Parts: sequence; structure tokens; C-alpha cells
Amino acid sequence: MGASNTSYLDNNADIKNAGFEFNLRWKDKVGEFNYAIGGNLALNRNEVVGLRPGTVGIYGGYVNFFPTTYTTVGQSIGQFYGRQVVGIFQNKAEIDNYKTSAGQVIQPGAQPGDFKFADINNDGVINDYDRVF
Repeated sequence: MGASNTSYLDNNADIKNAGFEFNLRWKDKVGEFNYAIGGNLALNRNEVVGLRPGTVGIYGGYVNFFPTTYTTVGQSIGQFYGRQVVGIFQNKAEIDNYKTSAGQVIQPGAQPGDFKFADINNDGVINDYDRVF
């Protein structure tokens, strides 16, 4: 309709849900004392098995305007999607020694105490192309 800042709902994905739920409960009475003990165990998983043609993955779970989840084929709905932390820089020497095979420092702006992120695509730059599920 030409309106801005609107959203709509549509069936754009095929989802496979599988799992089980187990509930156990015991009720008893001892004299005038009634009691019940119970528990519930559930294991449920889902997987996006198909997206409607023309539909791209769905970003969500925003923190400081950056998406933290991504829904796409082969993953669960709202799967966490971000940079892989491989450690915490302890000192300046560790930062300076985190280099590519060509000798380029990968996180030159890091400070001791910052996360050390994996350079997934081996381009020497930590950016959105280094995010993983």
C-alpha cells in the first residue's frame, strides 16, 4: 500500500519439529497431610527445511542494532549467529602476535581484555563475513 514502517506476517518457511515431552506426577496422602511431587522433561528441536522462493534468511534478536540470530535453511529458528570467540587478549603482545600468514595483525584496534575473534574466512579482517552459527 506504499506505507512505511509496516510489517506483515507470511508463511515463508517449512519447519520440521521433532521431540518428546515426559511428565511424571505422584500424589499421596499421609494422615491429614496431602502432597504431590512432579516433574516434566522435554526435548524439542526444529529445523528450517525450506524457504519460499525469493525469501532470504531472517535476522532477529537485535542487540545495539546488530542482529544476533539468523533463521535460514538447515538451522533452527532464530539460531544464534555471531563471531566465534577463541580467547581473550591478555596483553598487547598477544594482540600484536595475532596475525595472518602474511604477517598482518588481525585485530589491530583490540585492547587487553577484549575478545579474540576467529578469522573464519582468512581475509585478515574481523567483520560480518566471519560470523558462524
